[in-house]
Amino acid sequence: MPVAASKPSTALRGRAKRASRAVSASKLISARKAAVVYPVPTPGSLYDRARHLIGTISGPGDLSTNPRHMDGYGAFRRP
Repeated sequence: MPVAASKPSTALRGRAKRASRAVSASKLISARKAAVVYPVPTPGSLYDRARHLIGTISGPGDLSTNPRHMDGYGAFRRP
């Protein structure tokens, strides 16, 4: 199981201490339960996050459709 470590702020440590006392459990057990109940959301794919942008820009879908854009492609240029 991967381990993630971070140092919580003073306010968060105080909240964790009070919450663990309320349920008569250690802070570690409370943190483990919270990790199960409140998992970190995994971001979707780039497509899912940019779906609203697709099709908003006008222009050719592929520059290679016009041979003029392919002139010199792959040619070695000396600086």
